[in-house]
Amino acid sequence: MRRALPTIALIALLLTSATPFASAQEGDMAYFDGFDGLQRIIGRTWMAPMTTILTSEVQMLNEQGTPMAGWRTEPLATPEPVTDATLGQLTVFIYLFDNDDHASAGLDRIDDETQETIRRDPRAPMTADLPLDGIGDRQIGYTGELEQENVTITYSFATVQDGPFVYQLFTMSANVDPVEVMRNTAETLVRQPMNRMAEQFDPNGGSRGGLWSKFDSLDPDVPADSTVSDLIVYPMPEPEASPMPHGPRLDLADPDSIAGLVNLDQMRYTGEDNATPTADRPGVFRIDTWLLTFESEEAARDAAIALDNTLIEPFGIFRGRGGAMGFGDDLPPYSSVYEGYIQDRSLPPGNGVVVVRQDGSTLAGVAVYAIDVDPLPAAEDVADALLASGFPQEGDPILQDLVPITGPGATPES
Repeated sequence: MRRALPTIALIALLLTSATPFASAQEGDMAYFDGFDGLQRIIGRTWMAPMTTILTSEVQMLNEQGTPMAGWRTEPLATPEPVTDATLGQLTVFIYLFDNDDHASAGLDRIDDETQETIRRDPRAPMTADLPLDGIGDRQIGYTGELEQENVTITYSFATVQDGPFVYQLFTMSANVDPVEVMRNTAETLVRQPMNRMAEQFDPNGGSRGGLWSKFDSLDPDVPADSTVSDLIVYPMPEPEASPMPHGPRLDLADPDSIAGLVNLDQMRYTGEDNATPTADRPGVFRIDTWLLTFESEEAARDAAIALDNTLIEPFGIFRGRGGAMGFGDDLPPYSSVYEGYIQDRSLPPGNGVVVVRQDGSTLAGVAVYAIDVDPLPAAEDVADALLASGFPQEGDPILQDLVPITGPGATPES
């Protein structure tokens, strides 16, 4: 099961994730239910004005070229510091438990998940401790730096428990003391009482009353024109109350459910013994491949986004690009790449990539798993081979010494 908690904790670090946050929430209510005594989770984000555009719009169009639905394979923009010293983003989640002991146990679980996510994500920079001694009953923090567009960005994360409350804080900044920001924010939250006013939810950062009153004294030093957003995380609102879209999926185990599908074949390539690899052996250790043939080019294009969304499930995605842009018959063949870290806990920490490419009425999908190497070249080579000549055979150099494991074919019933 996908675990949403690390995604919440590192939401800003993973801004380029292709997976809609609402979907992660919906799939993980049972996970949050596993926290003893957890009653509520809410969140607020302050984000600096956007300065770098990374948009790739993907649209499904009808025969008249009118958009029927659309998804962004990357966010509209990424917040970057607009001055030499800037708090580019501050995200705060507040957990309310029914008693102090459950809150303390919740902090332990949150920290365990955070450390596991950092360990599994080769891109996560937060490897140094961030001191928060004396704030609340218990506290823990991490910090680290990444170079982005020739700017050194500091990422910091902290968890503080005070009585029945647990505060989860994340900042992205440049030339700002992260310890001071974290301490000031956490101390303000701890001091601010929760009032008994009726809650009024405003997704644009104006929520008031109840648990939201914990934010009343928090006024972070973010740039002018920064945006503020509020989010109810748990219990999740009813679907009709949620403004977030849900990305389509393909049920690859039920080919008859896929519109316009003529044939579906798949192949997995692993080491000769098919054993689970160990983290001390670098290299590509698994390649999953799919070939889907449709009744028409349009049917293949319509299914491409859903195939992407299906294949990225085992990964925490931090970068995505590609898609199909245009109108009517002018849409080019679909081509996409999503890169991330292996999120499947049954496999060792490492890197992953998903490539989906279209050639006429055929879609090729490839997922490559690797340890300490870049899996993208292998994924692109295999995708090209799938569309050119079908599934690679044992001994083909692009398989990097992996061998095919033949599984059952999957063709819709006629």
